[in-house]
Amino acid sequence: MEQASIHAALKKLEYGIYVVSTRIGHETSAFVASWLSQVSFDPPMIMIAIHRDHFSGVLIKGGDYFTVNIMGKDQKPILSRFLAPSKMGVNKFEGLTQLEGQTGVPIMSDCVAYLECQVETSLQTGDHNIFVGKVLAGKCLRDGETLTTKDTPIRYNKP
Repeated sequence: MEQASIHAALKKLEYGIYVVSTRIGHETSAFVASWLSQVSFDPPMIMIAIHRDHFSGVLIKGGDYFTVNIMGKDQKPILSRFLAPSKMGVNKFEGLTQLEGQTGVPIMSDCVAYLECQVETSLQTGDHNIFVGKVLAGKCLRDGETLTTKDTPIRYNKP
């Protein structure tokens, strides 16, 4: 009963909805993330948590870079392409207009803003890996309210 109460309480936490992208060579990956937080002002750093079996985590470990695409509320319809697990050889950005930032990691050209990061440290905790990235570049691309879990049925919590 205690575990059920804890999981019910965890489902009450609200998060932003982001598309995190990464690349090694010609292999790209992108996924919907909600466990993300700023962890330092100077230098600016953020952390993301990714399930340890997730293909994108393997690419981030091997490539040392990731981009956080901050999604607008009007972008809910395209989230579905990023929800399925990533696989080698599958480009989830196919057909989408994208920018290439200084790290070479894909940036969604119509996101509200983005942050390009270089992995500073990582650790495994529980069933997730945490990557702390130093923000190398970032930019607001357009006006718009950012997407949160309040705006979608997406809840990344244990059932």
